[in-house]
Amino acid sequence: MSRAREPLFPTDDLSDFATKPKAHAPAPPKDALAAVATEAGFQSREPRTPVTEPPPKPALAGHVTGRNAQINLKAKPSTIQAFAEIAEDRDWSKALTFERAVTALKRLLAEGVDPKSLDFTE
Repeated sequence: MSRAREPLFPTDDLSDFATKPKAHAPAPPKDALAAVATEAGFQSREPRTPVTEPPPKPALAGHVTGRNAQINLKAKPSTIQAFAEIAEDRDWSKALTFERAVTALKRLLAEGVDPKSLDFTE
């Protein structure tokens, strides 16, 4: 029992369903809007002085160090404090302090000092 379905639209002409443009009222003059806004206490978001050129970029602080990798370590609070004190006492950055500590450890190893014999506790 198959019956043919009735067509949804009896004709192919769908021009009655076309969108119709909306009639917009003309925009009020800007002077009138500004007067009403000032009267109502609204503050303008427009810049007060037109920006003619972008401000100059600030100079880069410091010098290029070539340090572009990061290391994250867990350590005892006493070790971190000692490391920070060394850096502060000598007015070194933590990166420079770390580099010099590695260099010092390399020298000790080159001299044949066993790292296990070193006492790191305070």
